[in-house]
Amino acid sequence: MRFASAISAPIVELENHAKQLADGNLRLENIPVESSDEIGSLTNAFNVMSDNLQKLLTKMASTSEQV
Repeated sequence: MRFASAISAPIVELENHAKQLADGNLRLENIPVESSDEIGSLTNAFNVMSDNLQKLLTKMASTSEQV
């Protein structure tokens, strides 16, 4: 059971963050990367994606104000 929880808990957390992003919540904190395996790599990639999305939208808002 412990092994299954170690795999499923981070995936559930990623799913919850993805749903919140999809709903427009861009004020999420990055998810802590707690492993160096595939799940840790996926978590890191998700954090980078979230950060880049926030930066892109900030840049778009700034550009639209200039226009």
